[in-house]
Amino acid sequence: MLSLIYEWDNRAAWIAAANIAVLFFYAVIYAFPNARKVAMQQQRDAIERENRRANERQRTLDNLGIF
Repeated sequence: MLSLIYEWDNRAAWIAAANIAVLFFYAVIYAFPNARKVAMQQQRDAIERENRRANERQRTLDNLGIF
């Protein structure tokens, strides 16, 4: 009986290890690079919004004749 339990535990451990390996490769190949691209795009968007605000502020100052 104990040998049967040992065999099933051993199988379960190998299945768990295989699942972890698959998830690891998924993260390395797809998720991490994709997350990096998304973060870089968000940073570019934030910079663009800041530039737009700065341009609007400068136009307002120009319209008011303030340098």
